[in-house]
Amino acid sequence: MLDDTFNDSEYKIDGFLELTKSLPFKIEYAAYIRADLVHRFDGMAEKLAETGLRGAFFGLESLHPTASQIVGKGWSGKSAREFVPHLVHNIWQNKISAHCGLIVGLPGEGENDLQTSLKWANDNMINVIFFGLQV
Repeated sequence: MLDDTFNDSEYKIDGFLELTKSLPFKIEYAAYIRADLVHRFDGMAEKLAETGLRGAFFGLESLHPTASQIVGKGWSGKSAREFVPHLVHNIWQNKISAHCGLIVGLPGEGENDLQTSLKWANDNMINVIFFGLQV
């Protein structure tokens, strides 16, 4: 699903859910999903699962509070560490594969912070892709 804001509104997800329910078959898909909006909208996680979501890519950018603020992803630095594992393991019960994109080299984030993020990913069995930042 090529839509960088697939779940940007409840209206869109509700309509997509109705569409998938009307089909004579079940679909499966992967999409870019905004974790902050899944967190914000009650029931969105369950609706996404019901539509056939099997793979989610979260562009978290950083789990560091300062670095995430700088790139406009303040939610990631405050809430992602707790919510993403809860979403993947408890709400989605490991039925939806999640990949998180993180950027290496953001201002305010040092090597130890990156090691902490990698440890978080390993400890929580979350797939993480690191993207380098050219400075």
